Amino acid sequence: MNNICDDLQDIILDYIPNYPKYLSNCQLVCKRWKHVLQDKLDTVYWNKVEGIIGEIETDKLKQGTKFEGLLDLDDYNIGDEGCRHLTKCLKDMKGLKRLHLSDNNIGADGCYHLAPVLAEMKGLEELWLGRNNIGEEGCRHLVKGLVEMKGLKYLHLVRNKIGKEGCRHLAKGLMGLKGLKWLGLCGNNIDDDGCRYLAKGLVEMKVLETLDLSSNIVSYKGCRYLDEGFNRFTCMILT
Repeated sequence: MNNICDDLQDIILDYIPNYPKYLSNCQLVCKRWKHVLQDKLDTVYWNKVEGIIGEIETDKLKQGTKFEGLLDLDDYNIGDEGCRHLTKCLKDMKGLKRLHLSDNNIGADGCYHLAPVLAEMKGLEELWLGRNNIGEEGCRHLVKGLVEMKGLKYLHLVRNKIGKEGCRHLAKGLMGLKGLKWLGLCGNNIDDDGCRYLAKGLVEMKVLETLDLSSNIVSYKGCRYLDEGFNRFTCMILT
């Protein structure tokens, strides 16, 4: 009961009009009204989620582990704060196969909230996080989730202001993604040094088919770094 949400006092006052506004006695109230408070809190929470992503996708989240298809949350302007709210229900989506979170203005803080949840999604095969604001710091947080996502096959991180430091962080996660087939990093700020870092992570990726680095700052030198990490079946897009 120590982690009482901001809405709890208002909920208590709804049911107990004469209850004084002192949270020091809140534990006693919670014991007697626990089931009522929990129902109220659940309603408040799901209403907030629905306000962020709409009714259809919220209904998918409510299915928890039973839902195994595509959770399409592209272009909802979720933001970092929205990610914080969504992680509570996303952590129960352990059977999810495809998660789309592109075009949502997700930054480093959002990645911080998402990483522990992603780490629990062992069966996730497709993660789209394109056109957000992940940046270097976001990659540092995100990789903590990526290292546990052994089933991931498609990773979409296009146009996220990722530079060489972001690549250095990502490389640590890529080493464990041995089943990855497609890695999208186009439209970032990746230069030759970034490619040098990425190459270290590519060595173990024996089934990688496509690496999209188009619209970055990669020269012949960067290509040489990457070439050392590729298997001969990999397609590298640099145009």
